[in-house]
Amino acid sequence: MGEKPLYELGEDYIVETILGWMGRYYPPKSRMPIGDDAYDIPNSNILMSIDGYSLKYSKYGWESWADWGWRAVTSAVSDIVCKGAKPYGVAISLGLNKNLDFKIVEDLYRGVFEAIESYEIYLLGGDTNASDEEAWITVSAVGLMGSKIITRSNASPGEYIYTTVENGYGLSGLIWNLYRKYRASPRESIGVDIRLRPRSPIKFVELAGQIDISSSIDVSDGLIKSLYLLAVSSKVSVSLDKLPKANKYVEEYGPGEGVDVEECIFYGGEDYEIIFTSRQSPDEVLDTASKIGLECMYIGRVLEGDGRVIFKGKEIRYKGWDQFKSITY
Repeated sequence: MGEKPLYELGEDYIVETILGWMGRYYPPKSRMPIGDDAYDIPNSNILMSIDGYSLKYSKYGWESWADWGWRAVTSAVSDIVCKGAKPYGVAISLGLNKNLDFKIVEDLYRGVFEAIESYEIYLLGGDTNASDEEAWITVSAVGLMGSKIITRSNASPGEYIYTTVENGYGLSGLIWNLYRKYRASPRESIGVDIRLRPRSPIKFVELAGQIDISSSIDVSDGLIKSLYLLAVSSKVSVSLDKLPKANKYVEEYGPGEGVDVEECIFYGGEDYEIIFTSRQSPDEVLDTASKIGLECMYIGRVLEGDGRVIFKGKEIRYKGWDQFKSITY
């Protein structure tokens, strides 16, 4: 495969190949498996994550620079929170085309700072680079773990599946459908100022200290893909018994605009909710979550199996955007 262009190979192949190379260099005493959401420093309580965005492939046509900065911080912080660790701070590397107006930099960092203030974390430093691209941003996050490590590969048959629903599901799918229909932002098209600013459910860290959570993953690439990744990592299958709660705007405007709400929930992505599994009953888990002010739902069960996601008796395959092939698969 060495001389094939990346657009022929696709994102999944590239990522899986790199993860295969990592084994030789990965810390032998790490408690986090290769390929999980975040990575620990052995013999410490420090957890790290990193996420990056290229402007061309990640900033939506309706989106402000501040919203883009917010999402970049949230993406890295979410990988820390979903492991039950308390986020401490972020470091940011930024690439900027020399022809950009400085007002854009101010707007971008306004969104970054608003996210940092919302999560009550620190800006630890960063790096600024000239780029032939218009812009790119990479965010590294650092968190502090509690007494237990939560991976995505420890779910067992018989356990219950839960999700947080602080943001609700499907907002990015709704906005994308509106933009495709009207070629304008929601404010311009339907008169509602809907922005894609999901917030990682920080109170999940507190919940992880009070109940027995066996596995978890954040929902950045869509509900079905996240369930699939958890199932494959844990060598189980999962049965989705009910749909998670949709975002309030999806419920209110989706049907009237001809938007398939189920599709938005399944495949929208950028929800930044947390899916987790536990042997504890829904009554116990949801009551504990309610007491700390975290909205959660029971959505299914873990089954014996080989990485399948089942809904209404049928296997559901995930769909997603391949950055290298530039196709939905």
